[in-house]
Amino acid sequence: LPQASYYSLYANAKEITSSSKKLDSDKPDSINTSNNKGVTTTNTSKNTMKKDETIDNNSNAFWEEFNFTNEEKQKLQSLLDENISKCDVIENAPTQKRGQYLIHKYEHEANTKWDNFYTSHQTNFFKDRHYLNKAFHDDFGVVYETNSGGEFDHERQMVAVNSNNEEDFTIIEIGCGVGNTLLPLLELKPFVYIPVKEKGIDDELKNIQKEQLIKKRLVIHGFDFSSVAINLLQKDPRFINANCDNNRSISGVWDITQSKPDLYSKSDISLLLFVMSAISPSKMVQAAQNAANTLKPGGILLLRDYGRYDEAQMKLGCSRNKRLGNNFYVKSDGTRCYYFMLEDIAQLFGGNGNVTSIGNKDNKNEGAAISAGAGLEILELKYVQRVYKNRANETSRRRIWVQGRFR
Repeated sequence: LPQASYYSLYANAKEITSSSKKLDSDKPDSINTSNNKGVTTTNTSKNTMKKDETIDNNSNAFWEEFNFTNEEKQKLQSLLDENISKCDVIENAPTQKRGQYLIHKYEHEANTKWDNFYTSHQTNFFKDRHYLNKAFHDDFGVVYETNSGGEFDHERQMVAVNSNNEEDFTIIEIGCGVGNTLLPLLELKPFVYIPVKEKGIDDELKNIQKEQLIKKRLVIHGFDFSSVAINLLQKDPRFINANCDNNRSISGVWDITQSKPDLYSKSDISLLLFVMSAISPSKMVQAAQNAANTLKPGGILLLRDYGRYDEAQMKLGCSRNKRLGNNFYVKSDGTRCYYFMLEDIAQLFGGNGNVTSIGNKDNKNEGAAISAGAGLEILELKYVQRVYKNRANETSRRRIWVQGRFR
């Protein structure tokens, strides 16, 4: 099947590590979460022009960070507003009843559309993601440091753990697709060293904190809405080998909008990478709560998804019969996508107040019912805003993602 132009960007939404000269610009937006236990999020990343080695393997592709001005945001919103009549499914239907039927049909067929997507593209659409240590170093640093060499042995004392008594360090990826995030993790060592602090007594009989390392088995769970995707994942040799290694890899079909009690308090890290945007706004609250339920006490939920005014949204928002609701669209293959503001994510996953703005009723389109968020502590919440430039053909594309860490 032919791919829309923005699909190539979705397929290559990766962190880039190589860099060249710095550029002067404002920092990307962040949301103040000072009412979440004193945490205020900021974006401390440097603004640099970086070589993008993931876009069609083109050596001329680069990206730089940018920040929207309020004037630019107003212009983009005005453009979306001007195209509502052309873009809105209900507005363009012969009758309101017919328009509502189409919206319900997209919801009813959501599973089929994703099965069709993976049947068509198999494992060839998305590239493997290797950016977790860069994007979420506070959480994945211990995973990758275990694989990087012997720093641990020199700086900290490792707690000896017999193989029969090893504990699990569990990562759950919700919406894992064919394993583009999960499988690279299975290429790492099958264990991690987790730093812990224990009370000790020094020579002067004063209480001190002594840092030690506990060895834990690395276990990866992957779940997806599509049974086709899970079947493809389970055929990968990396998954098979880990599964044979005392069930270090586990996968299954799961609709995140439905509860799954066997995963409650299971994970040290849960991942939601470009998942929430594919869910109907009316079901996002339940999905967020179900994702939060997978966390152990102190566990971390990591999220990255599509942000408001992303170039893909502007393309869809100016096309005919694509708009299902506020910032919610159907793509040419029948899958759907929502574009978030930071406030949307804060309401869904935070614990301050009710969710009132996600997919609010607009004209005759359905929105989410007012409900409490997942009740997690917001550790970090920011936009990732980049302009991808191709020097060969002098084209550029603006990508906007929301990124968050919750506990």
